[in-house]
Amino acid sequence: MADLSEWEKYKANPEDYSKSLVEARSGEVNKASRPWDLINPNTEYVSKEEAAIRLDICKSCPELIQGLLQCKKCGCFMKAKTTIKHAECPLHKW
Repeated sequence: MADLSEWEKYKANPEDYSKSLVEARSGEVNKASRPWDLINPNTEYVSKEEAAIRLDICKSCPELIQGLLQCKKCGCFMKAKTTIKHAECPLHKW
């Protein structure tokens, strides 16, 4: 049987998966964000002001698809990604 994807592992047991992420991330500097962080009840978010600053930085970037507010580098929809505390710009702008 093939290995489960990260999404399948999360769907199978969200609470344990979230705990394992927290344990794996403790002490890490670079904590990658995942799409399902938006529905994870344990996800920490930045203030509205910080999210707005991040999004403004993205809006001035040539790698942003303006109509969709989607990043060409990571594929994320930046209006959502900029709200996640541990999320990072793939170009290290924030």
